[in-house]
Amino acid sequence: MLLRHRLAAQAVGFAIYDNQTGMPLKSLGNFKVDPALFVPMLSAYQSATTEIFGGGIRSTEIETGRWLCFIPGKRTTTLALFTTEPAARQLKVLQDLQIIFEEANAKHLTVSIIDTEALVCPHEYYLKHLI
Repeated sequence: MLLRHRLAAQAVGFAIYDNQTGMPLKSLGNFKVDPALFVPMLSAYQSATTEIFGGGIRSTEIETGRWLCFIPGKRTTTLALFTTEPAARQLKVLQDLQIIFEEANAKHLTVSIIDTEALVCPHEYYLKHLI
């Protein structure tokens, strides 16, 4: 069990983006990824995901062996950074977090100017207690 925990992918950080504007809403943990790397990927992913993949989570290996996961929602997309490739159960938790985030912030996400300080982020609990 200890070995499995050591080898499991660890969440490093999260960044949450507005789907309509592409603007960052929140960043949590140690999400240090060069925006030049993922902003074009995010734009391409958002436009192609429904058409090509039918939606859903996608992950890709980036520099230094880390993994960047795209978790789309109706109004936002969460990017999660992991130390290694996350397991299917970890991706399911991320998908659940995305749903909870959008439900908890439904009122805030429908206005033209989003008050990012008022957003509730269940991702914080994930970083501290899960995995």
